[in-house]
Amino acid sequence: MNFKECRRLIYEDFKKVLTQKTDGGIKEWLYIERYLITNNSFKYCFWFRLGSWSKGKKLLLPIYVVAWWMHRHYTFKFGIQMPLCTPVKGGLSFNHFSCIIINGGTKIGRNCTIFHGVTTALKMGGRNAGVPSIGDNCVLGPGSKILGNVTMGDNVFVGANAVVTHDIEADSVVAGIPAKVIGGNGFESTELVRKHK
Repeated sequence: MNFKECRRLIYEDFKKVLTQKTDGGIKEWLYIERYLITNNSFKYCFWFRLGSWSKGKKLLLPIYVVAWWMHRHYTFKFGIQMPLCTPVKGGLSFNHFSCIIINGGTKIGRNCTIFHGVTTALKMGGRNAGVPSIGDNCVLGPGSKILGNVTMGDNVFVGANAVVTHDIEADSVVAGIPAKVIGGNGFESTELVRKHK
């Protein structure tokens, strides 16, 4: 990842949690600084992005050390375990915190929202061995679990405490243990969550 891509991902994370309207310029930069202090989701994502960008680059070692320390600090403070360099696209947000475990191999698409108690886990051996792949604009509800080599399409809403163990088509709403499709209005459901930041 180069610096330009890192900056773009940070900006997309910021826009996802921004509740005020801005027209760019100095006002927007002031909001970025404010959210870096006051918004826990953006705070965590900022240090995650900075640490992922600087990891393994000798010239950026001082930045990496600070970013690694801050990422680790917020990992324990907010209860979010997501290793640096996890392949996550821009617009990530955590609406609530605690007991969030994201496997480092999990692919997460653009504009995803993750609630508390979510786990994306590696399944070793047997059917569906591997890690999940989550599409764009997905919402992972409180306590939901995505287990193994599962591919979720775009605009999927995973209900509270659902356990997803098989592929899910785009624009679906799923719930239950094991998760089953209970509706085809995934786009409307995920859009509603994005509007209420």
